[in-house]
Amino acid sequence: NRFVFFGDSLVDCGNTHAILAPLYNIAGHGFWWTSGDGAPATSVVASILGLSNRSLRYACLPSLLRDLPSTPELFGADPRAIGYALGGATVVPAHALPPSFGLGPLADSPLIAVPSQVATWAASARSRPGEAERTVVFLEGGANDVFWWWEEHKLLPPSGTGASLAAFEARVVAQFESLLEELGDAGVRRVVVSTLPDFTRLPQHAAMRDHGVHEAIASINHDIAALAAAAARFDAVR
Repeated sequence: NRFVFFGDSLVDCGNTHAILAPLYNIAGHGFWWTSGDGAPATSVVASILGLSNRSLRYACLPSLLRDLPSTPELFGADPRAIGYALGGATVVPAHALPPSFGLGPLADSPLIAVPSQVATWAASARSRPGEAERTVVFLEGGANDVFWWWEEHKLLPPSGTGASLAAFEARVVAQFESLLEELGDAGVRRVVVSTLPDFTRLPQHAAMRDHGVHEAIASINHDIAALAAAAARFDAVR
């Protein structure tokens, strides 16, 4: 009866807003994903919660605000669903996005690396007996790691980036494996692991395909699926 989300902007349900709103006087209800009328839109988080329990459809409580007494009333949130995800987060901490991405104060948040998100929650869960066992964890990330690699190599000829891309793939997959191990060590029994979206199909990122990024994403996704299939220590993993 608990949901926890780790990842980047795809499943960020309010942490980006919590950091930026006070600095830039951004109005809104606190959710990162909104529809045109300001109401929560059907984000990935909302869809997952809606499929799992319709009473939790938009109940992802931003982790940075979870200790404020007024938060559940203010955001219509349910503390059973907590999001540690942050827009701009990377799976491999060393793959931090450069200043040109305009993350600003987000770059200084401890949540900007998915391993930090997991470690923060795991430390808290260990202090509450049974918390991890009754929590469904959604683990997502890797897209910003791809953007990091692209910024580092986009000016190089495609013929000279193959080895670097292969090493990059290995680092991302190894980090996913490490995160699953940490979740298992914390007592988590149910995990959903997301594969990477292939954004090289979007016109603005088509140049990545010439450097093999499309194939790299497919390879990473294949390996993530294999990790999930082999994760025997969990009662359920998807």
